[in-house]
Amino acid sequence: MAAPMRIWYNSAEFFVKSALKLDIGKFTPTVVSSPSVISYNKRRISTKNFDSYQYCLEAVRKYDYENYLCTLLLPEPVKSAAFVIRAFNVEIAQVRDSVSASNIGQMRMKFWKDALDRTFAGNPPEQPVTEELAK
Repeated sequence: MAAPMRIWYNSAEFFVKSALKLDIGKFTPTVVSSPSVISYNKRRISTKNFDSYQYCLEAVRKYDYENYLCTLLLPEPVKSAAFVIRAFNVEIAQVRDSVSASNIGQMRMKFWKDALDRTFAGNPPEQPVTEELAK
């Protein structure tokens, strides 16, 4: 039994060493407790603070990529508004996936209802999507 494990260990070690020789610019290796196990953590694209429009753009790109690509094809005058509306859609769609109890989901939906009311009354809450909707 020891021989097959050693072969597997050597294969994994070879794979890891080969992978480290590749130019994998988006990833940084992090060695964990076992010498044959390496996990990769993504580096941040940028360390600068994003404004509210960038937040909306990144939310759509990350969570609704198909619509992100489609929205890029829109004419300039409506593109920014479309991204903000899509970002609002992303925020609402994530409520169900991010809560464990229905009453918490109802509270989040109530937050968004109140946030929209405040936004269109001229007093948006400090949330990137509502700040962009207010513009």
